[in-house]
Amino acid sequence: MQTNKLTEGAILLAVYVILLILFLYLPLFWMVIAFVLALPFTYYTAKYNWKNGLFFFIGAVTLTLIVGNLVALPVTFLYGLVGIVFGWCLHEKRDRFITYSATTLTFLTCTVLLYVFSILLFKINFITEAIELTKATFEQTLAMMEETGQDVSVFEDSFSLLEQQIITLIPSMFILTSGIIVFLIQSISYPILKRLGFHVPKAKPFRNLKLPRSLIWYYLIAILISLFIPADKGEFLYNVFANLLFILQFLFVIQGISFLFYLSFEKGVKRIWPIIGTILIIISPLFNTLARILGIIDLGFDLRQRIKKKS
Repeated sequence: MQTNKLTEGAILLAVYVILLILFLYLPLFWMVIAFVLALPFTYYTAKYNWKNGLFFFIGAVTLTLIVGNLVALPVTFLYGLVGIVFGWCLHEKRDRFITYSATTLTFLTCTVLLYVFSILLFKINFITEAIELTKATFEQTLAMMEETGQDVSVFEDSFSLLEQQIITLIPSMFILTSGIIVFLIQSISYPILKRLGFHVPKAKPFRNLKLPRSLIWYYLIAILISLFIPADKGEFLYNVFANLLFILQFLFVIQGISFLFYLSFEKGVKRIWPIIGTILIIISPLFNTLARILGIIDLGFDLRQRIKKKS
């Protein structure tokens, strides 16, 4: 048993190293490889336990220092710990919601720690540098437009406002990005793990997604506090409420999209229509606002139950 465990660990470490090398040195494929980097850690932890997963993690870190460099170490740190938590939840047969929540929290924590360390140790702020790079490109574009005689003052004001919003919503961006990436990682990993013989908890249909009704009260309280307690842009209190409202609004949009799929299922409408609706919600601010309102109404007045009774 012990020999098989060590042999399997060595094979999986070799697989991880190959994936890591492809991730680091083949930029064209890194977007795909990024979603399977955690899989060796997940597999090993799910099959054995979290202690063995940690030993596997230590081996991966050692090999990363040998075949890679300091740049590769954060990659192993991030995906290794995410894979261990994901695998541990599978080993303990947790449901999908708990597995998703725990893995997302791990990804978020690791990302924030790596971001802070990059600033403290290497004086590198990736977000600020990305904004500055975008700003430089934008200014070059505006300069070209000015040469053709176009008025660019409106574009300058819009970019300044957008820049301020991005800086304010950095915490929300971390949370949402972590949630989306973990969702993609698990969506790819579950079918593979199921084929390899692991017990994979069943997923509820997206149309049955229903967020806690208490979110409406949090939303109303946050709006009221933000109205009656003045705070200037850039202040801590302003940033807190801006991020809280942004995340809650995003959740209501998800609820609204879920309701569209539920409605189409109950009414026997082809699935292509809610998919088209989802695309419009993503690309259009107007449809996005309508979806948010629909999500709030669905939670507050239990529209699904009313539709079910009529059906």
